[in-house]
Amino acid sequence: MSYVGNTLKGRLTATIALLVMVFALPLGVQAVSITHAVDPAHGEWYVNFVMDQAREFYEQTGIQVNISAVGDHRSQILVWAAGNALPDAVDIVSDNGLLFFRAGLFLDLRDLFARSRSIKLNDLLPISLAAFTAPDPYDIEPGAVFAFPYMLYNVNAAYNVPLLENSGLPSPNTLGDAWNWDTAYQYAQKLTIDKNADGRTDQWGLFIPRIMSRWGILFRHAGNPIFDRDFDPTAVNLNTPAARQTMQ
Repeated sequence: MSYVGNTLKGRLTATIALLVMVFALPLGVQAVSITHAVDPAHGEWYVNFVMDQAREFYEQTGIQVNISAVGDHRSQILVWAAGNALPDAVDIVSDNGLLFFRAGLFLDLRDLFARSRSIKLNDLLPISLAAFTAPDPYDIEPGAVFAFPYMLYNVNAAYNVPLLENSGLPSPNTLGDAWNWDTAYQYAQKLTIDKNADGRTDQWGLFIPRIMSRWGILFRHAGNPIFDRDFDPTAVNLNTPAARQTMQ
């Protein structure tokens, strides 16, 4: 989930710049009111979170942020854009953000970050911007940052301590750099067991959820990302020797 917003000209700029970045208002300039359209599909907790952020922003700047939560949010963005009636800020997700960017709805956020007193682009993890930054070179606005996420979460690996101990295998925590792709493969082979010789596996050495995003992590850690780049990929790396080795 990322934040974007629009200007009076109907193009989009960053919502976080409105909710979190505190810009200086020149003396004598009256504070404005901002409308932020959030995606209610993320749940009540998320809407409440954004409302809390809006209250904090008001306390810091005196700028009122009005929160709107409309169903079928993604389709509604297109309706707003077609009618030149985009809210000041809207939520997007990375899978449709590129289409809006190429349609000219998003502004480059780098200038806003440069003007911010509280946060700079360098304060964010580079990986958090990968899906929202145009490559350089690129056919339109190379290097532009059109959105950024309000949060990141980790997908961590876990291991069964008693299983490793009973198999005589050292804990991954003790291996340091030796805990790598090849070692994980060897562990998986040793821990996959047919205990009663009936031809059926009773113990699996590795569990991978049947979710595309989890498979992508394995490909990346194996040195073979599924796509050639995170933003507007031009090639898929699945039909390669490295991809087949990863699957095996």
